[in-house]
Amino acid sequence: DYYRANLLALGTRSLKPIRVPAVLAWGEQDAALEKTVTVGLERFFLNGLKKVYFPDASHWIHREKTVDLIDLMRTNFV
Repeated sequence: DYYRANLLALGTRSLKPIRVPAVLAWGEQDAALEKTVTVGLERFFLNGLKKVYFPDASHWIHREKTVDLIDLMRTNFV
């Protein structure tokens, strides 16, 4: 709720579109943020947003899926 409340307070009208390709890696076991917060994010990414969900990762996906994230970055950005 912390992140959602801050985004709502800021308002989406003040957010500038992101012009570079992006990848969102999401741990589906995240106890802090529900997967539903990723719905509709595409509208902020002019050159696309690739969503990759990890069913067995949590909020700490960078610690739990380090090799997978490195592979994901190499595949999409190198």
